[in-house]
Amino acid sequence: MNDPTKFTLEEERLTSFNSILDKVGYKEFAYSDWVEETVALLRKCAASLPCDDEGTALAASFNDDDIGPAIIQHFRTITGAWMTMNKNDYEPYLVDQTVDEYREHNINPHSVEIEQIGMNALLDAVVKPAGIAVDILYLDRSPGKEVNTLRFEPTTPDGQPMFPNPPVIILLYRLPISGHYDILYKIENPAKMTAATAQL
Repeated sequence: MNDPTKFTLEEERLTSFNSILDKVGYKEFAYSDWVEETVALLRKCAASLPCDDEGTALAASFNDDDIGPAIIQHFRTITGAWMTMNKNDYEPYLVDQTVDEYREHNINPHSVEIEQIGMNALLDAVVKPAGIAVDILYLDRSPGKEVNTLRFEPTTPDGQPMFPNPPVIILLYRLPISGHYDILYKIENPAKMTAATAQL
């Protein structure tokens, strides 16, 4: 992820969704600000390489009341459009709903937690094409001492992993406690973290 051209390619890929958003009925004036925030963050990340702040600046952007919600809504919109353009992949898993109805009630609203079907669409449209894998840990009170884990990653047509060591996002899904996904952060430098804690 230290290659600035990767961010340029992602900018081109994500902005290419604009034509799909138009095709499924979204209006440019409604999504253009969200796209601008996404592009601005990608360019900011590319310009800051190599990253040596352990993601502090990126976290600050997503915690910003203007930037974070705009990017999240952009990804929601892409996810909804992707579902509409690939209805056969998702409609069989919906109960008494069309894909368009599901999109309007479960994807577009900013206050609605994403469900597994929406998560699958988000991964298919946004995450896996970027060369990123996702591990979802399901803490659902299943028997045993191990957490059930599913990996979602880019694969070849015959089902083989496309990349040997992709970057991985780790999510925790807890039932019935929360019913939503939490991001888990791996401590890259435990000694530094311990030292920082000792100073508090």
